[in-house]
Amino acid sequence: MEMGFGLYQEQKMQLTMTPQLRQAIMLLQYSALDLRSYIEEQVRENPLLELEGTGEKTESIQQLKELEMMNRQLDWQEERTWQGSGEHNSDDLFNPIQLASAKQGSLADILCEQLVDYRLSARLASACRYIIYNLDSNGYLNCSLVELTEGQTKYTFKELEQALRIIQRMEPAGVGARTLQESLVLQLERLGLADPLTIQVIQDHLQDLADHRFVQLATILDVSVQEIQQIADLVKRLEPRPGATFSQDEVRFIVPDVIMKLNEIGEVEVVPYDDQLPRLSISPTYRNLLKKEEDQEVTQYLKGNLDKAIWLLRSIQQRRQTILRVATAIAEHQSDFLKLGKAALKPLTLREIAEEIEMHESTVSRTTQQKYAQTPHGIMELKAFFLSGVRNAEGEGVSSSQVKAEMKALIADENPGKPRSDQKLAELLKQKGFQISRRTVAKYRDELGILPSSKRKRYEG
Repeated sequence: MEMGFGLYQEQKMQLTMTPQLRQAIMLLQYSALDLRSYIEEQVRENPLLELEGTGEKTESIQQLKELEMMNRQLDWQEERTWQGSGEHNSDDLFNPIQLASAKQGSLADILCEQLVDYRLSARLASACRYIIYNLDSNGYLNCSLVELTEGQTKYTFKELEQALRIIQRMEPAGVGARTLQESLVLQLERLGLADPLTIQVIQDHLQDLADHRFVQLATILDVSVQEIQQIADLVKRLEPRPGATFSQDEVRFIVPDVIMKLNEIGEVEVVPYDDQLPRLSISPTYRNLLKKEEDQEVTQYLKGNLDKAIWLLRSIQQRRQTILRVATAIAEHQSDFLKLGKAALKPLTLREIAEEIEMHESTVSRTTQQKYAQTPHGIMELKAFFLSGVRNAEGEGVSSSQVKAEMKALIADENPGKPRSDQKLAELLKQKGFQISRRTVAKYRDELGILPSSKRKRYEG
């Protein structure tokens, strides 16, 4: 075989990730709010794009093709726009109250307002505020008074000690504590339930109590197991993070991308909800400039931005159609959910939807991330419709939510003194027709936030 250099002609196919394709993939992954921010950013960067609020007309693919033709011919005749769909008008299913929770004052604001009720001197009130603004979001003081004293020269240790005692008398009960144990004791004192045994268990044996070592604790403290059980029940009623209610985390809005519903004859309907997206248009000023401009450099600049604008319009339109296709397929598979609620959800995988709509599984995955549907049973993320499942006695798929509901019923019906083990639950579920292993039972129990049988046991008198 002779070896050497030479020139050879070869033909092959290769997929190239163009900037336009990267943009389309990126927009598909965005939530509705992220997309809005991205559109506003593009408007700031691209002089040919303008925002016009919201509207009711959607740019069609055919219109975009016509726009591209006009772009090539530099023959502008009328303004082209894109914005939210008008396929529904104030649909009864959409409830804006579900988008975000009401905002309230911060923990520091609440505590400072209560200072007025104590009629303190200006100096002591100032010391209280100094401590208040050193509390964390859970209402705890995560440093000692000695450290607070060393960090400034304005207040003495005794003044800060007095101020802390005042704060610990405020609402919510348990605020101003330096440890979890101190917070629980403060709450018990407020309830008038701080007996010596309970305080001893909290201060010296809280971990044992959390680990459900009731028998060992009863032996150590020379009391009955029932008394330890009562203390555990009492502690469960207390708030481990007294300030968390007033946390000022940023309000996170949820804007649905589609509306899933049943029409008058019981058929599934899915319509886009993109009214929250801004309306885009091509600037008439720059449009006219592009038609008349003779400077080659300016024309090239405007032409480049026009190409970007058109690709953005196409990418947004493609994103909308992809979400609609995926959501429609999901709704048809989960039609029983629209009628009956979460208990009727069926096992569903990304692959099933991908094969049905002839789309790659990774595309379906991107489409369901951070995308929400307004349904008769509230707003749900699209990925929440994909459930693992088990087989019933007939070999049919049963969703994990149905199995979990049966598990909860079995646990609720158990003898508190002899709770059912995971193995026993698996056996009972098999008797009901669910083919499930002990390991899967343990997994579902953890997902439900239910303790294992050793920690569910109660010691009644």
